[in-house]
Amino acid sequence: MSRLSRRAHSTLPVLLIGLAFCGATEPAPPDLSVKEGSIPLEAPVRDIAYDGKRNLLYLAEPSFSQIGILSLASLQYVMPIPTGPNRPTGVDLSAGQDSLIVSLPEAKAIGVIHLATSSRVFDTVRLDIDNFLNRRPDILRVVGGNRVIIAVTFDGSGFGGKVVEYDLTTRMQRTRFDVGVNQSVTELTRLARSTDRQRMLLLIDDSCCPLWGFIYDAATDQWSSRFDTVNRFFPAVATNSDGSRFLIGATLFSGTLTFLQTYSPSGYTDGATALSTDGATGFFATSDGVLQVRLSDGAITRTLPTTGAPTQLYVLPNGKALVVFTAATVQVFRLSL
Repeated sequence: MSRLSRRAHSTLPVLLIGLAFCGATEPAPPDLSVKEGSIPLEAPVRDIAYDGKRNLLYLAEPSFSQIGILSLASLQYVMPIPTGPNRPTGVDLSAGQDSLIVSLPEAKAIGVIHLATSSRVFDTVRLDIDNFLNRRPDILRVVGGNRVIIAVTFDGSGFGGKVVEYDLTTRMQRTRFDVGVNQSVTELTRLARSTDRQRMLLLIDDSCCPLWGFIYDAATDQWSSRFDTVNRFFPAVATNSDGSRFLIGATLFSGTLTFLQTYSPSGYTDGATALSTDGATGFFATSDGVLQVRLSDGAITRTLPTTGAPTQLYVLPNGKALVVFTAATVQVFRLSL
């Protein structure tokens, strides 16, 4: 894989288009319990976000042009949020969890879905992204200051993407020329944000080896210099609550991307991984379950059986549960870490 670069271009204007649609009023107070069990997967899931206020899991389902919604109290789907004709690829909550932010690639936009109203309002924020190689927003995360960091993808491979920021408070957009390689990123850029929104890993994937990583610090609004990470393609990425630990595939790094340790628990075959909120426990997918591993010594402390090979692992930001996705199911395990 060649490491080519192209200079990104940015201007500032954005356009807001309001669209109202029916939505149920919020339960008051919500049931914040977590029900263990399994439910069929309704559609392939591209990205996941947890709403701690309402105890809901939002699932980006591009094949259905919707945001699926799973209640963790009942382990049942509730009315989804349509995004058609756009297919969502990234989701995250605003800092106050009053809005769901969704990437809409076909529209070159993000959706801001206001959750705290009895009738949800869907604002479309058009981003200033040029048409070079069909550039479009992909994965996104909301960091401190209510700023949305968006990885812009494109058709093809190599360095043709860029990083764009949208401020939910000021409604201003800018291109972040202070991150990436020659101000560019690849078509497959990964983001892992700490629960407190103060630190985030940006991993440039599909450009190996090694994969390069950058750390964002919300307090200073600055990106770090480039760090070498793992020597493999397409790893899962995760962080703990304060961004003091990052798990890239099966390799643990410090908050400054210093190598700490690589794990190889029995049964793990380079699949999905996740990290606990305190950073002390790792979760490693096997062919028929998940291994819970104490990272201090690599000991397996629990085995979680699943109905198929896990494809994604997601630890709730409150640390209460592990959500496991397979090709056919969503399975929830309560955690006591």
